Amino acid sequence: MKFSHKIQLFLFLLTNTFLFGQTPGFNYQALILNNEEIQIPGTNVLENKVPLGLEEITLRFTITNETAVEYIEEHTISTDENGMVSLIVGEGTPISNTFYDINWDGKLKHLNVELNILNDNDGFVFLDSQKILYIPQPGSGNGNGNIKIVNSLGDLSPPYQLGDIIWLTEYGINNNPSLMIWDNTSWLP
Repeated sequence: MKFSHKIQLFLFLLTNTFLFGQTPGFNYQALILNNEEIQIPGTNVLENKVPLGLEEITLRFTITNETAVEYIEEHTISTDENGMVSLIVGEGTPISNTFYDINWDGKLKHLNVELNILNDNDGFVFLDSQKILYIPQPGSGNGNGNIKIVNSLGDLSPPYQLGDIIWLTEYGINNNPSLMIWDNTSWLP
Protein backbone atom coordinates (compact mmCIF):
# COMPACT_ATOMS: atom_id res chain seq x y z
CA MET A 1 0.00 0.00 0.00
CA LYS A 2 1.40 3.38 -0.97
CA PHE A 3 2.32 5.83 1.78
CA SER A 4 -0.23 8.38 0.48
CA HIS A 5 -2.96 5.71 0.62
CA LYS A 6 -2.02 4.93 4.22
CA ILE A 7 -2.28 8.63 5.14
CA GLN A 8 -5.68 8.92 3.41
CA LEU A 9 -6.92 5.77 5.14
CA PHE A 10 -5.76 7.11 8.52
CA LEU A 11 -7.56 10.42 7.91
CA PHE A 12 -10.71 8.54 6.84
CA LEU A 13 -10.70 6.43 10.02
CA LEU A 14 -10.03 9.52 12.16
CA THR A 15 -12.96 11.31 10.48
CA ASN A 16 -15.23 8.33 11.19
CA THR A 17 -14.24 8.44 14.85
CA PHE A 18 -15.55 12.01 15.07
CA LEU A 19 -18.52 11.32 12.80
CA PHE A 20 -19.86 8.33 14.68
CA GLY A 21 -18.98 9.77 18.10
CA GLN A 22 -21.37 12.68 17.71
CA THR A 23 -24.64 12.96 19.54
CA PRO A 24 -27.79 12.84 17.42
CA GLY A 25 -29.39 16.13 16.50
CA PHE A 26 -28.84 19.28 14.52
CA ASN A 27 -28.34 22.96 15.29
CA TYR A 28 -31.22 25.43 15.24
CA GLN A 29 -30.83 29.19 15.60
CA ALA A 30 -33.51 31.86 15.36
CA LEU A 31 -34.19 35.52 15.97
CA ILE A 32 -37.42 35.85 17.98
CA LEU A 33 -39.29 39.11 17.38
CA ASN A 34 -41.72 40.73 19.76
CA ASN A 35 -45.28 40.21 18.50
CA GLU A 36 -46.39 43.65 19.72
CA GLU A 37 -45.93 46.65 17.44
CA ILE A 38 -43.78 49.37 18.91
CA GLN A 39 -43.86 53.01 17.77
CA ILE A 40 -40.46 54.14 16.62
CA PRO A 41 -40.33 57.94 16.22
CA GLY A 42 -39.39 59.11 12.74
CA THR A 43 -40.46 55.93 10.93
CA ASN A 44 -43.40 55.25 8.67
CA VAL A 45 -43.40 51.46 8.87
CA LEU A 46 -46.58 49.48 9.51
CA GLU A 47 -44.87 46.63 11.37
CA ASN A 48 -42.29 48.00 13.79
CA LYS A 49 -41.10 44.88 15.58
CA VAL A 50 -38.06 44.58 17.78
CA PRO A 51 -36.28 41.47 19.04
CA LEU A 52 -37.82 39.74 22.06
CA GLY A 53 -34.87 40.05 24.43
CA LEU A 54 -34.40 38.16 27.69
CA GLU A 55 -37.77 36.35 27.59
CA GLU A 56 -38.51 32.75 28.47
CA ILE A 57 -40.08 30.86 25.56
CA THR A 58 -40.91 27.31 24.56
CA LEU A 59 -40.12 26.08 21.05
CA ARG A 60 -41.87 22.96 19.74
CA PHE A 61 -40.22 21.06 16.87
CA THR A 62 -42.19 18.53 14.84
CA ILE A 63 -40.46 16.35 12.23
CA THR A 64 -42.82 14.92 9.64
CA ASN A 65 -42.52 12.75 6.55
CA GLU A 66 -44.96 12.77 3.61
CA THR A 67 -47.70 11.01 5.57
CA ALA A 68 -47.11 11.19 9.33
CA VAL A 69 -45.46 12.81 12.32
CA GLU A 70 -42.21 11.04 13.22
CA TYR A 71 -41.06 13.07 16.22
CA ILE A 72 -42.06 15.99 18.46
CA GLU A 73 -39.93 17.71 21.10
CA GLU A 74 -40.00 20.93 23.12
CA HIS A 75 -37.28 23.25 24.42
CA THR A 76 -37.89 25.87 27.13
CA ILE A 77 -35.18 28.47 26.73
CA SER A 78 -34.53 32.18 27.29
CA THR A 79 -33.69 34.50 24.42
CA ASP A 80 -30.52 36.51 24.74
CA GLU A 81 -30.57 40.33 24.90
CA ASN A 82 -30.78 40.43 21.08
CA GLY A 83 -33.71 37.98 20.82
CA MET A 84 -31.54 35.07 19.63
CA VAL A 85 -31.88 31.40 20.59
CA SER A 86 -29.53 28.57 19.74
CA LEU A 87 -30.19 24.91 20.54
CA ILE A 88 -29.89 21.38 19.21
CA VAL A 89 -33.00 19.67 17.89
CA GLY A 90 -32.76 16.15 19.26
CA GLU A 91 -31.75 17.22 22.78
CA GLY A 92 -35.13 18.61 23.87
CA THR A 93 -37.91 17.03 25.90
CA PRO A 94 -39.56 14.35 23.71
CA ILE A 95 -43.33 14.72 23.37
CA SER A 96 -43.93 12.00 20.77
CA ASN A 97 -41.40 9.21 20.03
CA THR A 98 -37.63 9.71 20.39
CA PHE A 99 -35.08 11.22 18.06
CA TYR A 100 -33.74 7.69 17.46
CA ASP A 101 -37.20 6.68 16.11
CA ILE A 102 -36.84 8.99 13.10
CA ASN A 103 -36.37 6.88 9.98
CA TRP A 104 -33.57 8.66 8.10
CA ASP A 105 -34.39 6.82 4.87
CA GLY A 106 -33.45 9.50 2.34
CA LYS A 107 -37.07 10.61 1.80
CA LEU A 108 -38.23 14.22 2.21
CA LYS A 109 -38.89 15.39 5.77
CA HIS A 110 -40.07 18.72 7.17
CA LEU A 111 -39.22 20.57 10.38
CA ASN A 112 -42.24 22.48 11.73
CA VAL A 113 -41.53 25.09 14.41
CA GLU A 114 -44.02 26.53 16.92
CA LEU A 115 -43.41 29.23 19.56
CA ASN A 116 -44.99 29.84 22.95
CA ILE A 117 -44.00 33.08 24.72
CA LEU A 118 -44.55 31.99 28.30
CA ASN A 119 -45.53 35.36 29.81
CA ASP A 120 -48.22 35.98 27.11
CA ASN A 121 -50.31 32.85 27.85
CA ASP A 122 -51.28 32.72 24.14
CA GLY A 123 -50.17 29.10 23.66
CA PHE A 124 -48.20 27.83 20.69
CA VAL A 125 -48.12 29.86 17.46
CA PHE A 126 -46.88 28.33 14.18
CA LEU A 127 -43.62 29.97 13.03
CA ASP A 128 -42.20 28.08 10.09
CA SER A 129 -41.88 24.84 8.13
CA GLN A 130 -38.62 23.91 6.40
CA LYS A 131 -37.31 20.93 4.45
CA ILE A 132 -34.70 18.85 6.23
CA LEU A 133 -31.71 17.88 4.09
CA TYR A 134 -29.57 15.03 5.36
CA ILE A 135 -27.50 12.01 4.41
CA PRO A 136 -29.02 8.69 5.50
CA GLN A 137 -27.18 6.95 8.31
CA PRO A 138 -25.52 3.67 7.43
CA GLY A 139 -28.05 0.86 7.42
CA SER A 140 -31.73 1.35 8.04
CA GLY A 141 -31.36 4.56 10.01
CA ASN A 142 -30.49 2.96 13.32
CA GLY A 143 -26.73 3.44 12.93
CA ASN A 144 -26.06 -0.31 12.54
CA GLY A 145 -25.12 -0.30 8.87
CA ASN A 146 -21.98 -1.56 7.23
CA ILE A 147 -18.73 0.31 6.74
CA LYS A 148 -16.14 -1.60 4.75
CA ILE A 149 -12.71 -1.00 3.25
CA VAL A 150 -12.26 -2.74 -0.12
CA ASN A 151 -9.84 -2.60 -3.05
CA SER A 152 -12.50 -2.68 -5.79
CA LEU A 153 -16.27 -2.92 -6.23
CA GLY A 154 -15.74 -6.54 -7.29
CA ASP A 155 -14.74 -7.32 -3.71
CA LEU A 156 -18.30 -6.59 -2.51
CA SER A 157 -21.22 -8.97 -2.40
CA PRO A 158 -24.91 -8.02 -2.03
CA PRO A 159 -27.26 -7.43 -0.35
CA TYR A 160 -26.53 -3.77 0.36
CA GLN A 161 -28.49 -1.49 2.67
CA LEU A 162 -29.38 2.13 1.93
CA GLY A 163 -26.59 4.29 3.38
CA ASP A 164 -23.90 1.58 3.49
CA ILE A 165 -20.46 3.22 3.22
CA ILE A 166 -17.27 1.84 1.70
CA TRP A 167 -13.74 3.15 1.41
CA LEU A 168 -12.67 2.06 -2.05
CA THR A 169 -8.86 2.05 -2.18
CA GLU A 170 -8.67 1.92 -6.00
CA TYR A 171 -11.35 3.79 -7.93
CA GLY A 172 -11.44 5.25 -11.44
CA ILE A 173 -8.87 5.28 -14.19
CA ASN A 174 -6.15 6.61 -11.86
CA ASN A 175 -6.99 4.08 -9.11
CA ASN A 176 -7.48 6.85 -6.54
CA PRO A 177 -9.12 6.09 -3.18
CA SER A 178 -12.73 7.21 -2.79
CA LEU A 179 -15.48 7.20 -0.17
CA MET A 180 -18.68 5.66 -1.62
CA ILE A 181 -22.28 5.41 -0.36
CA TRP A 182 -25.04 3.01 -1.51
CA ASP A 183 -28.15 4.97 -2.60
CA ASN A 184 -30.32 1.82 -2.92
CA THR A 185 -29.50 1.61 -6.64
CA SER A 186 -25.73 2.10 -7.05
CA TRP A 187 -22.52 3.11 -5.28
CA LEU A 188 -21.97 6.88 -5.46
CA PRO A 189 -18.68 8.73 -4.67
